[in-house]
Amino acid sequence: MSALFSIKAEIESQLSPRFPAAFGVKERPEFSLLPTGIAALDHFCGGVPCGALTEICAHPAHSSGICSLLMSLLKTTSADHFCAFIDGSDAFNVRWADALQVQLEHLLWVRCQDRSPDKPLPGRLDQALKATDLLLKANCGFNLVLLDLQDMPEKLVRRVPLDVWYRFRQTVEQLKAALVITTPAPVTGACSALVLRLQGAGAKWESTTNPPQRHGDTKEPKRSGDLVIGGSGDRVIRPSDSVERSLQEEHTHNTTLEEFCIDVEVNRRRDFQKRSAVARLQFTASRSL
Repeated sequence: MSALFSIKAEIESQLSPRFPAAFGVKERPEFSLLPTGIAALDHFCGGVPCGALTEICAHPAHSSGICSLLMSLLKTTSADHFCAFIDGSDAFNVRWADALQVQLEHLLWVRCQDRSPDKPLPGRLDQALKATDLLLKANCGFNLVLLDLQDMPEKLVRRVPLDVWYRFRQTVEQLKAALVITTPAPVTGACSALVLRLQGAGAKWESTTNPPQRHGDTKEPKRSGDLVIGGSGDRVIRPSDSVERSLQEEHTHNTTLEEFCIDVEVNRRRDFQKRSAVARLQFTASRSL
């Protein structure tokens, strides 16, 4: 065994002067961070890393709070930086973004539209990937590039070759820009420095007609982690209950959605921190008054 190590050391000593990059130690990149505006996320991971790829996953058929997270990220970043939003499904709500104080003058909105009526979605996916590639290669000075593929069918997104994500990662490392990709399921693999998986945890409904609860009224005690659904009579929704069922239940016109809780699984890759780290967080999206 010692003979093998000596032979290996001799070969490396002869080749290292000619190929220093192959035998040198590559330093880990130091990432600057863009805050998301979500206190729980920013406290745990600091925000979205610049010079790296971040993947945010959420099932398109379920309420997950991903739009609230993206709007918060755009609002925070567009205040001081330029952003690009590649809208793969042409579903970006400009009025909502304006109401949430996203600086639209600092935002480039790329709308991907149908090309072929018989196969619209593959055309949009192709447009979105090409638009992202052009923006990154052009180096237009965007600090945040957001590629929204979350509403695309999972089987289509999984067909994207892995070298596409690798090329995106290599480009943003040189630009020191933050690339955020939303997908229906994890597809970028080791190319991403940060992966967030979102899913709904519950909802709170508020009645606009019922009088407020008076002091001394008794109701079912609420345990930690329970979410209250208001309406004709408050009831406690346990974490094991279906979130989608609670959202799809029939409510009267005088009942409004007050809060929606989101569970976030945070996975940091080895190239983002010295070792991988996984955590589960929760934040709440509240109705603006």
